[in-house]
Amino acid sequence: MQTDTEAGAAPAVHGKGGEKMNVVVLIGRLVKDPVTNYTPDGTAVSSFTLAVNRPKTRDGKEQADFIRCIAFNKTAEVVDKYVRKGRQLAIHGQIHTGHYEKDGRTYYTTDVIVNRMEFTGKKEDNTITNTATHNGFNDMGHDAGQDEDIPF
Repeated sequence: MQTDTEAGAAPAVHGKGGEKMNVVVLIGRLVKDPVTNYTPDGTAVSSFTLAVNRPKTRDGKEQADFIRCIAFNKTAEVVDKYVRKGRQLAIHGQIHTGHYEKDGRTYYTTDVIVNRMEFTGKKEDNTITNTATHNGFNDMGHDAGQDEDIPF
């Protein structure tokens, strides 16, 4: 099993007593198909945007936040293979902020680094979950292993 850092994620921040302080849990739908690239050393990196609903306003209007998410390694490969626009996902990860310069201006970024993900939604939307598990990956994008490796 990989640690968060080995998977390409930012290391967890621990407070007094060891509790994690930078934890994000989101449920939302992809606004477009994910984009997956590979680093020069072969690490898969998949980025996608989740639309996460806010509570309705007083006048009944629906609003959403659009959160950029980044997955690494096998999780990124599962995202690339099985996740498409409109798919509902539950994401567990960490906020990562950064900045870059372009044309003399500084741009600030906020992303969620995905540590775990699960397919959610209606049963007919979840047929991909079974396919992912049977193709050697569990819902978290980790190698599911073979039944004969189980010691009981």
